[in-house]
Amino acid sequence: MDTINTQRSYATHEAGYLAAQRHGFQTIRRLENALRERDGWAGRYTGRWDLELEEMVVDEDCSADYEDAHKFAEGIAAEAARGNARGIIIAQGRTDEAALMILAARPTPG
Repeated sequence: MDTINTQRSYATHEAGYLAAQRHGFQTIRRLENALRERDGWAGRYTGRWDLELEEMVVDEDCSADYEDAHKFAEGIAAEAARGNARGIIIAQGRTDEAALMILAARPTPG
């Protein structure tokens, strides 16, 4: 397996380009999975069934879990912005949420 620096983008003529492309596609897939997981927390509540009232009593919402999952996805997007994933989504002309998060992430060193 090729060893590449995942914190930079590789041009087509550089050694390691194919490994960088593979890593870029994997990073995009990880981001899409993280966004699906985050969306699973949207609108969720924890609660219990109250026998006296005979209804569900909401104890709290899951907004903190949603925020944690969103921050995790933002971290993956920042990683993607530094590598070949950014070029991949531009070349594909994508405008979905994962692509927009990658484009909005500012590439920063390591």
